[in-house]
Amino acid sequence: FFVAMSDGAAPDQDDRGRLDGHRVEVLMRVRPSQEREPSSEPVVQAFNGFIRLSSSGGESTMHGADAVLGPDASQEAVFARVQGVVSHFLAGGNGVIAAYGAGGSGKTYTLVGERGPPLRGILPRALEAALRWVEENTDARHP
Repeated sequence: FFVAMSDGAAPDQDDRGRLDGHRVEVLMRVRPSQEREPSSEPVVQAFNGFIRLSSSGGESTMHGADAVLGPDASQEAVFARVQGVVSHFLAGGNGVIAAYGAGGSGKTYTLVGERGPPLRGILPRALEAALRWVEENTDARHP
């Protein structure tokens, strides 16, 4: 999962998820199953705002989040969920995007991605947004 936090909230957001004046969102991304994984049954399943974790013993637990992105979520869709934090930061506010999870859970893919526009992760997209912002907000007469 990953966390997006900023010191401001969009006008349509309520006080849910606020911590000491900061808006905190917990977002979970479920990666697709990989061929090397032995089970044909998914261990993690995405639902609307929830994930279900299943154990080999047949037990399962449900966990909630502000948003759950399923295995078919594109890198573009993931960035769209945190783009507000990037925009808020570029406007002078504070913002943090952090990833957490077990090895092989998709943290690096989510944050960095792969070469090529459709597979770029959060960091290259945020950097591109920052460079675009600088270009748009720099007076051409003052390099």
